[in-house]
Amino acid sequence: MLNMDNDRLKHSYLWHLAAAVTCLVLAVVIYLPGLSGPYVFDDTPNLLINDYIKLNHLSPDSLYQAGYSLKAGPLQRPISMISFALNYYFAGSFDDSTPYKITNVAVHAANGMLVYWFIYLILLRLALNRNGGWDRLRHSPRKLVALSAGIALLWTVHPIQLTSVLYVVQRMVSLSALFTLMGLICYLKGRQRMIDGRSHGVSLILLGILGCGTLGALSKENAVLIIPLALILEIALFRNAAPLSYWQRLSARQQHISIALLGLFSAAALAWFIHYTIPGYSTRTFSMSERMLTETRVMWFYLSLILLPQLDRYGLNHDDIALSTSLLTPWTTLPAVLGIMALLAIGFLAWKRHPLFGFGVLWFFIGHVLESSFIALELVHEHRNYLPSLGILLAMADVLNALACKLKFSRLWALVPVLVLTFAAVTAIRSTQWSDMYTFARFEVLHHPESARAHGYMGWVMGQHREYAAALEQMRLAAQLNPDESVYLINMHIISAQSGIPLTTHERAEAVNRLVHGGLTGSTLLALQTLDKCLSIHCQGMLPVVESWTRTVLNESTTNIDRSYYYYLLGRSLSGQGRYDEAIEALRQASDLDPHYLHPLFEIAQIDIVRHDLLKAERTLAELRKANNNAPYRRDSDIELLARHIEELKYLSKNNTNG
Repeated sequence: MLNMDNDRLKHSYLWHLAAAVTCLVLAVVIYLPGLSGPYVFDDTPNLLINDYIKLNHLSPDSLYQAGYSLKAGPLQRPISMISFALNYYFAGSFDDSTPYKITNVAVHAANGMLVYWFIYLILLRLALNRNGGWDRLRHSPRKLVALSAGIALLWTVHPIQLTSVLYVVQRMVSLSALFTLMGLICYLKGRQRMIDGRSHGVSLILLGILGCGTLGALSKENAVLIIPLALILEIALFRNAAPLSYWQRLSARQQHISIALLGLFSAAALAWFIHYTIPGYSTRTFSMSERMLTETRVMWFYLSLILLPQLDRYGLNHDDIALSTSLLTPWTTLPAVLGIMALLAIGFLAWKRHPLFGFGVLWFFIGHVLESSFIALELVHEHRNYLPSLGILLAMADVLNALACKLKFSRLWALVPVLVLTFAAVTAIRSTQWSDMYTFARFEVLHHPESARAHGYMGWVMGQHREYAAALEQMRLAAQLNPDESVYLINMHIISAQSGIPLTTHERAEAVNRLVHGGLTGSTLLALQTLDKCLSIHCQGMLPVVESWTRTVLNESTTNIDRSYYYYLLGRSLSGQGRYDEAIEALRQASDLDPHYLHPLFEIAQIDIVRHDLLKAERTLAELRKANNNAPYRRDSDIELLARHIEELKYLSKNNTNG
């Protein structure tokens, strides 16, 4: 009987096509207004100033360098980085963000179709299992397709997905999700083949978990969670089939030994992860315990964004969420901890009668295991919910199904299209707010007035529009909201240098104070890199200031700093003042501290050229070539450009001498 029903459920190809096309079209339409929007936040360090992905020709070497050009995560995410490099190659530049955002929308639309297929397979299996009130779908292929499509559309158009789509660098998240979904679909198809006694079931499972899982992990490490996600799929849908059915045949002693071995393995893995992540806290303003306590409140914040989407609560920046320093500070921390424990308990208790609800709850929390636990990442980002949000939508669907069955009121499902339209409308409005740099910055400040980053970005945008006085006020407010971060004071100095508006004595002193005591965070490094470029254009008057800053940091810093970079910056400031011997000494120290850091040698070569000492320039070029051979990120094209420049100067010098 089950096989006959299964055959009936498979013959709805037109309905499948209609559902997939609807996911595709809606995903494209709601994001159209945001395709011209700005690059934001991590787009700059990872993409815009990453020379390795700016490909002018395609070759295995250039793609390899692009793929491994990012120092993020243990695997460095080469598939994602190669996708950006190919994007750049065909677009020709980063001047227009539209080609990159179109690619992101295409990946998201593909994921929407995969989510539909994934949900369809889950509901089909529940129907065949006669589980959780879903058995009525066994005789109604159209209803099965419609419900799967409805849930998939809710996921596709949900406003919490926007930062994974219009925030260009978060293609890493969507690509990782794409391979994870493909892998889990292969897993479900393979398991059903095994149960039906058909061939290639094991091959499909291995292709999904190992093949797609590896590709996903090489896009972003979150895809390693495909293993626990497949495990909870197994428990929810196949617990009465082998191999889980064998568990019931084990003796109590054998079960206890198995659980103990699993516990030991989990403890060892956890210890390794904690050891790996501890160094990351050296640049954070919070400890591991503070982060984990805060994340319990953040989980409830994410749940509220998924279940009750309010436009003004979304945003790129959520640094206005307070840090939990203890269970009672703020007081909501303890209720958040207890609430998560209660939610997990409800999920486990409901597992037998309502496996989809239990599966959805566990899916959400497993999806956050890496980015919302002890790893030293930032506290809050919406894109971390890209796949985890699907678990909550599945749990919602199970609750709705249970109510519809209990009340015998099938029209309750009419809520789904209403929610789809509501979610799509909110996402479309958000997409409009991301349509250009100024609009984006204005709404970020409007929705998050206590966010230092929102005000800092607004100040940067105003500076780009030469609204210097207003830009300084925004930076001042940002510096007040985050008294530990030096980026806003550095940016104030850049704006002051560009506009001629003087800073107060306190502001000048506070900048170096924060640099000394605040460490070299990612935002501070980016601001210093911007200042470094400005030193040659608008900020030449700051050369003595930068010299003073770097000397003070090198002599007095109380935190773990990148001394090589600060010596390089010191050399740059000294070179700009014409103090070449001192500059070379500082640059040599930078190079000695980090032989893989090639910038100091390039700067020394430029000093040699300025001094018309082409013999020394050639020696420095030889050093560069040797260092480049051992560098993790080779700069072949830059070195060849320098070599040609030296040869041209030698040719001109020779002609002038002969003349």
